[in-house]
Amino acid sequence: MTPTGRNDRFSGIGATMPFFARRQKQESALQSRIDKRAEVAYVTEGQNRVKVDIFGQVYTLRGPTSPERLTRLAALVDEKMNALFAQNPRLDLQTLAVLTALNLAQEYDDIAREYETLLDALEEEARS
Repeated sequence: MTPTGRNDRFSGIGATMPFFARRQKQESALQSRIDKRAEVAYVTEGQNRVKVDIFGQVYTLRGPTSPERLTRLAALVDEKMNALFAQNPRLDLQTLAVLTALNLAQEYDDIAREYETLLDALEEEARS
C-alpha cells in the first residue's frame, strides 16, 4: 500500500507464477545482504539473541527462532522500510513503520489467499 491507500497488486491463481518468480528474485537480493547485517549476540538453549540493523537503528532480537531466520526477517523489514522511504522521503519514522507493516501484512494476506485458492483447487482436483 502507498500512503494514499492505493493497491497496485493483484491476486488470483493467474498471478501465482509471476508472484513466485518475483519473490525468488527478491529473496536472492535479500540473501546477499543478510550476512553483513547482523551479529549473534547470545545463544542459549531455546533462546537466541541477534543484533540487527533496521533502518539505521540497532535492535537486539530475542526468540526461539534461529539466528539466521531472525537476521533474515530483520533484513526483510529493513529492505521494505528503505524501499518505501525511497519513494516517500518525507515520511516520519512512525508512519514509515506503520506503512511497512501494512505492506508486509498485505503480502502475507496475498500469499494466504493464494495458498487457500491452490488448496481448494487441489481438493477439487482430488474429488474429480
